[in-house]
Amino acid sequence: MFFRKKIFRGFALLLATTVMLSHNFLSRVNDRSSAGKEESARSPHQEGDHAEPPAIAGSSTWRVHVRRINGGPPANVSVEDDKRRQTFLQSGLRQVVASTVSSSTLIMSVRHPLTRLVSAYRNKYDDGKPMRGYNRKREEEKLKVMHTPRWNENFHQFWIPAMITNGLLTQNISAEIGLDFIFEPEKLYDPSVYLKIFKLKRPVITFIQFLRHVITTHKNQSPDNHW
Repeated sequence: MFFRKKIFRGFALLLATTVMLSHNFLSRVNDRSSAGKEESARSPHQEGDHAEPPAIAGSSTWRVHVRRINGGPPANVSVEDDKRRQTFLQSGLRQVVASTVSSSTLIMSVRHPLTRLVSAYRNKYDDGKPMRGYNRKREEEKLKVMHTPRWNENFHQFWIPAMITNGLLTQNISAEIGLDFIFEPEKLYDPSVYLKIFKLKRPVITFIQFLRHVITTHKNQSPDNHW
């Protein structure tokens, strides 16, 4: 009986301490948030400053932060144009390991699984909006500064599989869009092929359809690493 009381008192003390620490931590966060807002109001960013990183928590955000901390080029300039990159690539392996890797900071980004799902949906399926059309000039400009998947690569990797899962892409799609060959979802095609499907279907993936697709990919043991 005495042992049980001792355990109960210890648990109660631990719980009370946790609550107090949580309260103090939240108070400090709120104070810093308020101070940050006041500072922003007093000192607006000057023209030419780096743009604030997007309000997300994936690898793209870490790259933006590391780029700014290391004094890298602005976001509209390609990383390839940074002279330090060429110096790094020309260095010997032993030198890189000794001076760079050994002194590097390792970053682990941990996210709640459900937050990750919502983030993937917003990013890969335009948050439920109709898929953006192909714009060659915009693609060329984007690829100059960002190594992001091309329009046809996004269509191939994300939209086509989700459309098939939800019955939005029929087996006779080749005849529907006037192809002289059989369309194979596993293959990556030129943008012109996907543009025909885009004009015919005007793809829109709802969140329910996205979740259905995620479940299907797990059942088929072929989940995309973005979710």
